[in-house]
Amino acid sequence: MSVYDPLPSVAVSENRILKAGVQDSITISVSARDAEYLRSLADDNKLAVNIVDSPGAQGDRMAVIKSTDFAGVVGLPDSDSIYIQPKIPQTALLRLLQLDETEGQVDTLEQSAEIEAGTEFVDLLAELYSDELASVMRQGVARSYERVDRQEEYVRGRLDVQRQLQRSGPAATEFHCSHDELTRDTLLNRTVLHAARVLVRVVEDVQIQRRLRRQVQQLRRDITLEPIEYRQARNVELTRLTNHYEDLLRLAELVIKNTLIEDLNRGEAVSYTFLLDMPDRYQAALIAPLRDAREDFSLSTEPSLEEFLAGDFTLKPAPDYVLYQDNEPVLVLDAKWKDFSRKPDAEDLYQLIAYQQYLDVPGVLLYPDTGSESHLDSLMQVTIKNGHRLVIGRLPVTESMETVTEYRSEIIGSLDTLIETALDGNSASTG
Repeated sequence: MSVYDPLPSVAVSENRILKAGVQDSITISVSARDAEYLRSLADDNKLAVNIVDSPGAQGDRMAVIKSTDFAGVVGLPDSDSIYIQPKIPQTALLRLLQLDETEGQVDTLEQSAEIEAGTEFVDLLAELYSDELASVMRQGVARSYERVDRQEEYVRGRLDVQRQLQRSGPAATEFHCSHDELTRDTLLNRTVLHAARVLVRVVEDVQIQRRLRRQVQQLRRDITLEPIEYRQARNVELTRLTNHYEDLLRLAELVIKNTLIEDLNRGEAVSYTFLLDMPDRYQAALIAPLRDAREDFSLSTEPSLEEFLAGDFTLKPAPDYVLYQDNEPVLVLDAKWKDFSRKPDAEDLYQLIAYQQYLDVPGVLLYPDTGSESHLDSLMQVTIKNGHRLVIGRLPVTESMETVTEYRSEIIGSLDTLIETALDGNSASTG
């Protein structure tokens, strides 16, 4: 059996649950391979890990693990998985991810599985993926012409003369041919199959796992199950005949981009880790709502600020977003995936003020409203020395809403209020 064949998933133990973005920690016993893998995640800042020798059995190690801003599932080679919960409700996180560069194309995603309070986020994602996959399969698994090179009993397509003479000789009974064949075994289908295979490994809910497993087995009749890298998934192009894959492919890209598969090529046990960089996801999720909030401006994401720092510096500061009007900057915004319950971090303020001073524009700090208790208003503002406003606000990301359209509308409304407050009194706001 191939190492890549579907295997049972590992359940998450109660003592292996962390919460992302808080000073939360667990202590567990790990093997040498587990310890090595955890250290690799710590090197990438996905976890904070301290490995110490255990006073128990020889060879045992204890790992003290703290969460960072990554949320998801950590699959260990030799022991139970670790589940890292997001600091916002699971359903709200799913809605937040649905905002990511969707540009309004979210209708089919509303045909998602029933969302129940308390359901783990990865299970929600897996159920949504299974629903989208089922929809694609109902509409028809796409076929397209693919170039194949193989031996045939008869000459078919183009004969590879060089290979024919090198490997088979002039009196061969089989012919090395190259031709186009109509097949379902395409990069598009291999991509969605691979993502489904990954979710089978990380999902907890048995019913969802069984459903995905059946779908994987059905697709494998015609499609090769193989690892797909994120760059390959990003290169998949949809056509008029494959547009019904649009939402499924976007979800597949999300799964593949944020999944680590350990020991895949070593013929050993395979561990699957699915982790989302929440600050990165938050920043990406606000791009489309920002464009919709102020269609009268153009939006630039992470623009390079030339000559921001003089001298021999490798650091190139870039704000998350800048709004422009007639090619002139009118507002700078930064998204911070932090709790805003007491007061803004000084480093966040200094960073945005520096951008404001350089661009000579108002600024907005965008914190998530994570539902934590706060004595602060949802909107604060100050005036910096150059006369421009600095507005600090919280976005309602914890609201799950019945549809992503409603969720998006709440985000857009909050963004519009914050932007208008920052621009109030500036000529740019009136155009």
